[in-house]
Formats: sequence, structure tokens, C-alpha cells
Amino acid sequence: MTAADQRADRISARVTGIGVGLITLMVIWLISARIMERIFTTPTGAYAAMALAVTAGVAVSVVMARRFVQQVRPTPSPS
Repeated sequence: MTAADQRADRISARVTGIGVGLITLMVIWLISARIMERIFTTPTGAYAAMALAVTAGVAVSVVMARRFVQQVRPTPSPS
């Protein structure tokens, strides 16, 4: 595996982590919007649901991107 291949694998690992975070954001938004609209008034519930969804999405993106990058095999050094 060349250095360019390893770099491409790391980039794809990070982008995949971001994709997982975006899916998490959408799912959390759908669920929390339904729950928050019953707890809070109209604009406050939407803001709270979006804040929760964005926070969860960013956290999952960072964690998953780090996990995926760690799974990329390092380039063997020439001996």
C-alpha cells in the first residue's frame, strides 16, 4: 500500500464517519421533534430537538471517524 493509498483510505474513513453522523442527526431529529413538541411550546421544542440532534450528530461523527481511521492499516516501512 502506497502513501497515496493510505491517505485515500483515511479520507474515505473520515467521510464515512461523517455520513454516519448525518444519519444519526436525521434519526435523532425525527424522534426528538415528536417528543419535544409535546413537552415544550412550538418554537422552543423545535430548537431543543435540533440542538439535541446536532450535538448527537457531531459526537457520533467524531467518534466513528476516529474508529474508522484507526482501522486503516499503516504503510509498512521498507527494511
